[in-house]
Amino acid sequence: MKITKEFLRNCQAISGLLNDKQLDLLGIKYPLKAGWKKLLIGKDISAEVAKNVYAARQSNFQEKQEKELLKMFTLLGSQIFRKSKKKKRLMKRK
Repeated sequence: MKITKEFLRNCQAISGLLNDKQLDLLGIKYPLKAGWKKLLIGKDISAEVAKNVYAARQSNFQEKQEKELLKMFTLLGSQIFRKSKKKKRLMKRK
């Protein structure tokens, strides 16, 4: 399959970028240099590489979601812990 602008757009994360895994699969070295997209457009890749590039986008997105959820639960847990400690201190004063 030939790489198109549409393929690259569909593989991008919400941020509009490709991740390290995707760039590696496409044979692009980091740091990116001007014109890297032009080098890719029209390049032939196997269907399996195309599938893996797209799948890497999904896994990156899921990892970010999981990290955000973990951060939210950690914050929530620490707030609950602080409130319970405060209640205990108030009860001891009475």
